[in-house]
Amino acid sequence: MSSLTRIEGHFREIKKVAKKFFPGAVVELAYFRIIQFSTRIIIAQDLFVDIYYNAENERQDYALIRKGGRVCGYDNLSGWHYHPAENPEKHILCKEPSLESVFKKFKELAEK
Repeated sequence: MSSLTRIEGHFREIKKVAKKFFPGAVVELAYFRIIQFSTRIIIAQDLFVDIYYNAENERQDYALIRKGGRVCGYDNLSGWHYHPAENPEKHILCKEPSLESVFKKFKELAEK
């Protein structure tokens, strides 16, 4: 499968899952290149999800941002890990999360 095919498929899946958990959200594409993209899912004026994906090296970042600061996140820099809401700078090793589980966690925290 080509990088472009993987990246297009991953972007479609993100939009689908984002709309499931945040039906009123606006999906903004920051940039989309042959091997990578960055997108922002705007939930409210000061609440959004930032996502980065690189199909070539499978690098992924998911962060819930409120008022300019990370609430929590998941990424796979140096292996999959979670940044908990209690301490978003902390790294807790985890297995690769599904998009559904990431957005479910973000929805729970967004509603607090």
